[in-house]
Amino acid sequence: MSEQKYTLTINDQELTFVITVENFNYFVGGVNQKNKLSMAHNFCMQTVVENDKDALKALLKLPSVSIQIAEALIEAYVPQVNIMVKPVPTTASN
Repeated sequence: MSEQKYTLTINDQELTFVITVENFNYFVGGVNQKNKLSMAHNFCMQTVVENDKDALKALLKLPSVSIQIAEALIEAYVPQVNIMVKPVPTTASN
């Protein structure tokens, strides 16, 4: 999975974002409770296409919009996989 392009419609405006593995890893690896807003803001600004930056800047002035956009992009970017966990029986020697 390399570069993925997404168009989001936000308040009747279409904005296009391009996400790379590097963008994704940097965001997920750096986000925590103390910097969630700034990391989401940076993720949005780093991934939006140049022509849509001004429109995005205006939207990011609204409360928590950066987090909502980042969550929507991450949800679209991350592939859905089926993971099952099976317990491993233990024996007395383990």
